[in-house]
Amino acid sequence: MKNTRYAKANIVSSSDSNNNARAKSFRRFCILYTCFLLIILGLAIYTHIVSAKSTEEKFWTQNHNTFGSQVALLDNALITIDAYCRQLTQDNAFLNLAKMEEANQTGFYVQGYSFKNNMSSSLTAYPNLPLTDYFLYLRNTDYVASIRSFRTAALYYAKDYPGGTSSDYEYWRNCVITAGNGTIHFFPGAAANRAADIYLYLIDMNELTYQDIAVTAGFKFDYNKLKSMFDDSLSENSCLIVLDDSGQPVFCFAEDENGQPTDIDYATLSDELSKLSFKDDFSTLNYQSEKMHVTRVSSSFNNWCYYILQPASIAAPAYTWLYIVIYILVTIGGLFLVFLLARNSMQPIIELDDKLQDTITDRDQLQEKIDQQKPMLRSSYVRQLLLGTVSTNLEADYIKEFLEFPKEELNYNVLYIVIYNNENHEDFGQLPPLDDEKAFSIVVDAMGKYLGENPLLWYSTAERTCAVLVSCKASEEDSFIMKMQSLILKLHDYLLEQHSIWLFAGIGCNTNSLMNVWESFQQAQEAVNYATKNYIFLPYEIIAKDSNAFYYPAELSTKLVHFITSGNLPQVLELFNLLHHENIEERSLPVHLLKYLMSDIRNTLLKARFALPSTTDKAELEALDARFDEHLSFKLCEDIAISLTNMFQISEEDTSLVSTIEKYIKENYRDPSLCLNKISDEFHISETYFSHMFKEKTGTNFSTYLENVRMQEAMRLLKESDKNLSELYLLVGYNNVTTFRRAFKKTFGVTPSTIRDNP
Repeated sequence: MKNTRYAKANIVSSSDSNNNARAKSFRRFCILYTCFLLIILGLAIYTHIVSAKSTEEKFWTQNHNTFGSQVALLDNALITIDAYCRQLTQDNAFLNLAKMEEANQTGFYVQGYSFKNNMSSSLTAYPNLPLTDYFLYLRNTDYVASIRSFRTAALYYAKDYPGGTSSDYEYWRNCVITAGNGTIHFFPGAAANRAADIYLYLIDMNELTYQDIAVTAGFKFDYNKLKSMFDDSLSENSCLIVLDDSGQPVFCFAEDENGQPTDIDYATLSDELSKLSFKDDFSTLNYQSEKMHVTRVSSSFNNWCYYILQPASIAAPAYTWLYIVIYILVTIGGLFLVFLLARNSMQPIIELDDKLQDTITDRDQLQEKIDQQKPMLRSSYVRQLLLGTVSTNLEADYIKEFLEFPKEELNYNVLYIVIYNNENHEDFGQLPPLDDEKAFSIVVDAMGKYLGENPLLWYSTAERTCAVLVSCKASEEDSFIMKMQSLILKLHDYLLEQHSIWLFAGIGCNTNSLMNVWESFQQAQEAVNYATKNYIFLPYEIIAKDSNAFYYPAELSTKLVHFITSGNLPQVLELFNLLHHENIEERSLPVHLLKYLMSDIRNTLLKARFALPSTTDKAELEALDARFDEHLSFKLCEDIAISLTNMFQISEEDTSLVSTIEKYIKENYRDPSLCLNKISDEFHISETYFSHMFKEKTGTNFSTYLENVRMQEAMRLLKESDKNLSELYLLVGYNNVTTFRRAFKKTFGVTPSTIRDNP
């Protein structure tokens, strides 16, 4: 019940963890897609800003060009006026009239009226000038000659400015008398509206020539005509102001949003304009609570600076409001799309996570089963080592890794232990059987405690016996036996005192090869036979070898047959070395015992001989049988054993395990379920061992090898058949066309359709 509750708690915890992980993943997707959306929207805003800026720059450039053309048009008018005045300085009639000192001089009035008539005809030569009238003020005589009259200045002013006062007249007369070359003055008309207003452009004729000409030329610029020259640049709430080279206002046009003239503070505006910094004749100015764009054009004729102030908003694209609406709609739609994309992206992740959780659960359950079976597997591997059934170094390396031996070089040995209860001290052989499970469990636990092996590698060969595989570093070989003796004595004392169990142990000789542990096992079994109450631990190497009996136990006979029939030549040679060492080097057997030994070995070899398959070459068999009739010797027995082993040895190219598996793959590659697990089940070997062995033999892992087989067959079908591409992937073991195409392109660098189109 405790385990069940713990499992349920783990499931609930795992579920909560999964929900939290999915929520985090969903938030990450939302953030990712939102960032992507923001980047797109940012790019859209940037594009709009760049486009709007480019549009504004283009607008202001065109506006500047238009404004420049208008300024040039006015300059041309002023140049025309200047040229006319210079032409007058060459007119004798004009010069004579200008030099007269008094009005009562003879011919003054006749010449004045004559010149007035000429002025009337001269005005018609300049129809495009923005003029309503012009006059010449004769400063010596205080007379004015115009296209309509020739009279005194007072009468002329009274006629042209009927609403003017005496102070207005004095102001007008003083301006005319003191006029400089190219000065301009504004004078209000008699009418109430601005349409009658004029700008008076004055030129001192004396400054145009070296002669002394006391005449002021006055040209009346009509407000509306002058303004119409700049109509293309003026717009609502705009202002045009002209400053002379000293920064004083010359004339100005200002209109409100209804297009009506407005009064402005010329002096203040002039000061603000003079303080501006311009870039390419452009600047900005906050004027009357509005941001104004200022365009400047300088006159090349009289150094006047023309400034036009226009609301900066007029250059903004007309579709800005539409863009804002679209942007808001796109943002809302984008956020909704982000939600949909995040949810759709999460769906395969959720499915994959569910599969992953199922896989993890299966893996945990499998690992639990493996952990439960590990003691049994360890015992099985120890048994294989002790019985000598490990046939290859590769398999021995895998067993070494599974048994968790260090990777460094080790020496291996075997303890063979026999246990008895302590009910009868006199005769151990007659004691009744122990309580197997309880007693053996006690002994195994005690061995693990005293021998220090974790995990303890042991195998029970019979009811009262146990073989333990032990190891030591090569540098500890000399002291290893003494160390094991001390541990066994402590173990014996502990079992005897605490559990009334006697223990006897024998140990074989050290070996540096895990495949030759079976020798130590045989020696340990032999040694324990000599153990007594006084010598409970005996190493095989100190046992006195009896020369009256040869060493060839039945176990070695069985092993020799096994090694020969399995084609394990190294172990066959190792076994003959052991027999030679034990019987000839250690025991120095007499001749008659040596003959008996050879005879027993010959009988063992005959067992192996008759186990040869019927397909064995007859000539080889006859040659082998003939050798059995030769004079028996140790060397002859060894040679016959080698010949038999070679006959049993399976050709690696044709029938080795790897070759068999390769053949199986080539026959079953069309099966989509073919995988490492299926191969492992088919050939009854572990996945880890098979994977390691397969790569060791073929140089590539199983999945790559299977993919190459399938790809080669796919290429063959593409070139030699007309199989439909939509069905081809099924013929080579794939259940998904996308996976097949990806694997094909990875292998050959092109798609299947490319091969089909260009065979």
